[in-house]
Amino acid sequence: TKRRLSPSRFMSNSKALVAMLRSAEESGISALVYIPPIRHDAELPYDAVEYQMAIDTVRELAENYGACFQNFEYVVPDQYWGLKESTNVSGDAEFDFMHFRADGHKSLADSVRSALSECGITGAKN
Repeated sequence: TKRRLSPSRFMSNSKALVAMLRSAEESGISALVYIPPIRHDAELPYDAVEYQMAIDTVRELAENYGACFQNFEYVVPDQYWGLKESTNVSGDAEFDFMHFRADGHKSLADSVRSALSECGITGAKN
């Protein structure tokens, strides 16, 4: 089944993001806000309209507070994602949308490093 967005949880998380971004801006700290990787070789477990709305909201908040925004949804190739134990009666392994293998972590790290450089955020080590 599709996981629906929880309005109260989304509002709470958005307020927390605003507080962090406001604090960073007031302190002169550069921030990178990003959408994490997700696998795309299977249908997403989220309502597509709600998922895009969440991405757009995060992007807008980042931009409103002078943070750099990056969407890393596609930076981990499909072959680097794994399976998880079954959560249904079939007992069949299921797609894991949250965890990826070591090569996927390297892809994400390379993307973060590149984004930090593009955004002019210094202090990042190789």
